[in-house]
Amino acid sequence: MTFCPNGRGLSIVAQSEELDFDLCFQTSIVLPCLSLVALAALANRRRFLARKPLLPDDMRAQLTTLYYFKRAASALNLALAVAAVVVAAVIPTSYAALILGAAFICLPLALVALVVHPLEHHRSRRPSTSICSLYGMLVIYLAVHVRSLVLDDAATPRAQLFVTVAQLAVTLVLLLAENVSVKPRETRPAHVVPAGERESPELTASYLSKLMFFWAYDLLARGNRKVIELTDLWRLPEFLRAKPNCDRLVASWDAERTRVAQMRAAEPAGKHAEMQPSLNRAVIRTFGVRYALIAFLSTAMALLQFTTPSFISYFITYLTDRGTGAARPVGEGVVVAVLFFAVNSVGSLLFGQAYHFVFVEQIRIKAALQNLVYRKGLRIPAHDQASDSGEILNYMQVDATSVSNAIMALADMITAPLSLVVACYLLYRQVGWAMLVALGCMVAFLPVLGVFADRLTFWRTASLAQTDLRIKTSAEALNAIKSLKLYGWTGVMRERILAYREKELDAIRHKAWLMAGQISISFVVPTISSFLLFAVYALVSPPNSLDANRIFVTLSILRMLDHPLQAIVWGFDPLLEGYASLKRIHEFLLARELAPYVERMPSPSDGKSTGPAVQISNAEFAFVDGTTVLSVSDFSVAPGTLMAIVGAVGAGKSALVAATLGEIYRVGDTGTVRLQGSVACVPQKPWILNDTIRNNVTFGLAFDADQYARVMHACALVKDLQVFANGDETMIGDRGVNCSGGQQARISCARALYSAAMGAADLIIMDSPFAAVDVHVETHMFNAWFNKRNGLLRGKTVILVTHAIHHLAEPAVDSIVLVEGGKITERGSYAELMARTGGRVANMVNEYQAKRVSGGDDASPATGGGGLASSVNDSSKTLAVVPAKKANVKPEQLQHQLHADTEHLLSDNTQCDDGDNNAETAATGSVNWRVFWMYFQACGIGNMAVVLLTTTLGTVVSMGVTYWLAAWGEALKRSEGGDTAFYLGVYGAITFGGAGINGVSIAYSMVVSAVRGARSTMDRMLHAILRSPMSFFDTTPAGRVLNRLSSDQNQVDAVLPELLDHFIWTAFSCAFIVGTIVIATPWFLVVLVPLAVVFLFLQRIYLAVSRELQRIVLVLASPVYTHFSETLAGLSVIRGTGGAEEARFLRAAEAKFDTSSTGTYNQVSVNRWLFLQLQQLGNVIIAVIMVLAVVLPSSNLATMAVALNYSGL
Repeated sequence: MTFCPNGRGLSIVAQSEELDFDLCFQTSIVLPCLSLVALAALANRRRFLARKPLLPDDMRAQLTTLYYFKRAASALNLALAVAAVVVAAVIPTSYAALILGAAFICLPLALVALVVHPLEHHRSRRPSTSICSLYGMLVIYLAVHVRSLVLDDAATPRAQLFVTVAQLAVTLVLLLAENVSVKPRETRPAHVVPAGERESPELTASYLSKLMFFWAYDLLARGNRKVIELTDLWRLPEFLRAKPNCDRLVASWDAERTRVAQMRAAEPAGKHAEMQPSLNRAVIRTFGVRYALIAFLSTAMALLQFTTPSFISYFITYLTDRGTGAARPVGEGVVVAVLFFAVNSVGSLLFGQAYHFVFVEQIRIKAALQNLVYRKGLRIPAHDQASDSGEILNYMQVDATSVSNAIMALADMITAPLSLVVACYLLYRQVGWAMLVALGCMVAFLPVLGVFADRLTFWRTASLAQTDLRIKTSAEALNAIKSLKLYGWTGVMRERILAYREKELDAIRHKAWLMAGQISISFVVPTISSFLLFAVYALVSPPNSLDANRIFVTLSILRMLDHPLQAIVWGFDPLLEGYASLKRIHEFLLARELAPYVERMPSPSDGKSTGPAVQISNAEFAFVDGTTVLSVSDFSVAPGTLMAIVGAVGAGKSALVAATLGEIYRVGDTGTVRLQGSVACVPQKPWILNDTIRNNVTFGLAFDADQYARVMHACALVKDLQVFANGDETMIGDRGVNCSGGQQARISCARALYSAAMGAADLIIMDSPFAAVDVHVETHMFNAWFNKRNGLLRGKTVILVTHAIHHLAEPAVDSIVLVEGGKITERGSYAELMARTGGRVANMVNEYQAKRVSGGDDASPATGGGGLASSVNDSSKTLAVVPAKKANVKPEQLQHQLHADTEHLLSDNTQCDDGDNNAETAATGSVNWRVFWMYFQACGIGNMAVVLLTTTLGTVVSMGVTYWLAAWGEALKRSEGGDTAFYLGVYGAITFGGAGINGVSIAYSMVVSAVRGARSTMDRMLHAILRSPMSFFDTTPAGRVLNRLSSDQNQVDAVLPELLDHFIWTAFSCAFIVGTIVIATPWFLVVLVPLAVVFLFLQRIYLAVSRELQRIVLVLASPVYTHFSETLAGLSVIRGTGGAEEARFLRAAEAKFDTSSTGTYNQVSVNRWLFLQLQQLGNVIIAVIMVLAVVLPSSNLATMAVALNYSGL
């Protein structure tokens, strides 16, 4: 038995009159490869499904009839495959390749029928992509195979044809059945879409809908009926959410740290002593698996592209032989055109799916890294310099984005080496060893690219460093904006920020020159390579060897070299940026954290405690550098008591509070800190969330009107709230800057009191809570909190740091601690300390009393020696003065008074439905042309004119090269092209002239215009921000402003110039290409009109949605950074609760990450829809041109060849 029929050799094309694939090639190469790929995909799918839990019973009960039908049909399909093996073995015309192919396909079909179908039904909701892909490829193969058997009718047994047709029919039915196998009802708790949200259609889309992105039309149709809002977007699928992806990344990072720790422990003084864990390895381990699929799709797509030279060769030969004895039938030409359309369509589908996966991976990686940075931020000390908010925001904002962008560059570079190898082989088949000239030219530029890459890394790092400093200074300016305006220092701060900006722009300018050089090289290298290749070939080859066929096939191969070369040239910068950013995040992750040394014990269930509420023994503490700032041998607080901590400024009172909360480094491992019960704290600097006043007070707890009213009264906030238009539903800034200092302090106190009133806190730690209020409000608050009869904090354990010496004699104060020089020097009750001869506390009290006697009660400062003078009173004096005697009324009278004070306020709030009156808004509708004009003015009108002029000239000259080569080829055909020097001279002049013009265009676009535009927009924006009135900062979160100064400015600096340059180049290229096609085939105008209508339809429905999505994406980024800024500012309050608030803030951050990713996911989905539709429209254009070239006679072969070349063939 021979391997192929009749003992002939293996070939791709059949040796027959009709154009067809060889049967032996189909059965020995195509079918085994298809089977092996399917086996790998199905085995991976089986492994994935085996680890998933079973679906709920009610979901498995769905589509049971369809499931059993698929089981039966797949069994029948497997039986037909086995029958095909038997038939192949017994028919007289059998050959080894036929039996081999038939046996191979049985393996994946058996795996599907026996294993995968049941797993899919019981563990998956959606149609199986693996199964559908297998069935789809098998249908295409069987359809081609049936055609081949019919064409070879004389040698094909009827049994073989019958089994093949039956298998084709059953496989097609199975494909359609699996395509619609979507369980409509989702009942898994983690996947159920909450009311009011929209489930992504991708999760329930059929296989064909996913393949063509038809599922994305749902959002496009809705966006053309109304303006898209956030509520119209699809909910982010679970597998893209921040928490699960970060959990996987954390697991990989922890495993990497454990591995390195073990290696360092094994060789303490060896080569691993300085080894650090690799974040790169952790990222690859977490997200690298999906890249295998991306690599496979990209490889398949690249290989399909290399069929193009064969089609070009066929059509050039077809057009050349027209009217001669070697002319091919018109029908065959049409069939080849349709086949090429099918190949291009499959390539477009592969490209669309591959890059959809890439964009999805970008979302996953960015969300995971942002979440990882946020989690690290929750563990760093608030006092350490490593916790600078501007720098950490840059990690989350710029660096996470750079890493995700590197994923795209890596996807482009995956197939670059393979593409280069295949292209070189095809070139060799066309021009022989002359291809080494082109290859040598490309290799010669690699060292140049290496130098560029090295310098790009340097300037990228320098740019990021200056960006960090600029953002850090901007954040400091926003934090101190009131002081800057009061002292008239905004100009000084502006100059400081612009000084960093100039250094940043200098780095950006150097980087832009390097990128412009890279882009110029990407244009120049293919052009010079083609010139040298044709020159050498024309000089060394026999006369008339360089015909039109060889020229355009070679040009198509060189054009294919362009993509991997562009991928390498353009991919270096994002890869290097991603590497540098990942390295910065890695260094941040290795930064020192607060070791959890506080032992937190729950409150006794019976409410009776036998031990101290706070106990610190034999411990030393330091802020930085290990320098001890606090030494405590024994410190304890009895449950249910009020302890006052006093001391001079800088004595260590705040350090003692920080040590109690675990917010300071413990020196060594000795000493213990124990807390009993839950904690609420009031920091020395009030911390206000960018939220309503009510939410600032309740702080995640349930709202209780009675307790809330008592707390607001106790903190003297009732009359303040009546001043605000929306009462306690008023939004206050992320730093509370639209409240006075006293109001901020009292809101901060109210948060702790409400927590205690709701039973969520047993221990309340207050660091100088009265420092920003005047004496009358202070007296009211102290009595309302600590009054023995009805104080809100009676029975609670309270640590009060204060400078108010006059409160120490209050009956509510159970004990007093004096801190001096970082040590506790005195402790005891007021009576005990006053009775101590020469005691420091007694001296402080006596000095205070003497000042009161000499200066009068009203002249005494409100906060003792370390507080604000009474002359610096805030507006709370007139808004919330409540006589102190009110705190001594009977409880029932107090309750009545509370309801009287707050009833009107709360009833008004329940009617207030304007929600977040400080939410960020976005413009709607088309982008005003004034925006484009403003950017052109920022870049310089003269610069933009130069860019447009040089781009036009560059496009004309670049297309002129192809025209000249076509004319040369046609002259050679007529034996008139013997003057090689003339043709090469003109060719070289056009080539190098075009390269120079394009270089000028790129330099002006990427460097001169872009840097000027970046400087102008930043200057104007910074001027506008710093000149804004305080009302702007009162209602605008700092995170939103920082988003404008960082992320949005980065778009202007880096992204917009590239997009503008690409748009201008593409627009001019398209105009000239359409003109060339129309010149070649005027009948194309007939097809151009409906194609233009389709294009305008796609543009209309896409732009209406994409504009709004882009705006939503930009708006959704701000809350992420605002929340992170707030978190970093309030770390002591968040962590002081012992973990509950950390978890809540982490959930809130993850929700914001997911909301931000939701906009990106929706945007990516509609972009992929548009891309695929435009790709298919382009494929139709190519097919139409090819059919017109076949059906209609062409007067000019050169023009038609150029049209085919530029149409994308």
